[in-house]
Amino acid sequence: MWAILKNHETLPTLLMVEEVAPQSQSVKISVKYLGFIREMTGTKEDNFDLPKPVYVQDVLSRATVIHPRLGKVVTNIRATVNGTMTTENVELQNGDALSFMASIVGG
Repeated sequence: MWAILKNHETLPTLLMVEEVAPQSQSVKISVKYLGFIREMTGTKEDNFDLPKPVYVQDVLSRATVIHPRLGKVVTNIRATVNGTMTTENVELQNGDALSFMASIVGG
């Protein structure tokens, strides 16, 4: 974008002004449900657009609102972010891929 600066003492000056894109105030996250968790949700994937900051726990909480059956097993759900196991207090970045799966339990 070009801007013309006028100064009463000199001729107008033409300057190149760089446009700065506004910072997004939300984070877009794709969530995949794996194994037993997929069966509980009835879907393979959800997409969320949440206000910053967003943590794994925030997305899990939102998922349990949309899929109430998850509330029954929420303490046994594990998460990966971009393929790496993680904890619930990790902050997510725009475009991160989050997966939820059931913990492996034996008896």
